[in-house]
Amino acid sequence: MPLFPTFITAGPETGDTLERLNAKILAYQLRPNLKGTLLASAARTANTVTTTLDWSAYRAAILYLNVSVASGTGGIRPFLEYQDPVSLAWRAVVTPGSGPILTAVMTPYVYGLGSSGGLSVAINAGSVMGIPLSSALRINCTHGDATSYTYSLSYELIP
Repeated sequence: MPLFPTFITAGPETGDTLERLNAKILAYQLRPNLKGTLLASAARTANTVTTTLDWSAYRAAILYLNVSVASGTGGIRPFLEYQDPVSLAWRAVVTPGSGPILTAVMTPYVYGLGSSGGLSVAINAGSVMGIPLSSALRINCTHGDATSYTYSLSYELIP
């Protein structure tokens, strides 16, 4: 049996007892950071878009763009895009502040509420944006030209 029960929702529900609400709060506070891969390392010459992501249960996300082979022209920029829930159209909501990546380097991008005062370009962050994470997000790695870049894109979600 797990240490903490699994709940359908982390928020209060009709009929929750004080004991159940306390258990939900404790389980939420003890959640570890969630890590994963959005794009495996591969050579790419054109814009590449991730699958749709639901990060709304997290406070912040760190994206790691790890370029291992770079052509040196055009560059790559990872744009965070939100989806309009009615029209289903996608729109980039933040523009990475450091400009396109032209060399082999690992660059973190920090997004989420409360993250705008945390990191800065001075410590090698691609950008830091204090924005909410949505239930319909994706990352569009935009190429400046058709030259080849080998890169991966991973994430770390912070509860």
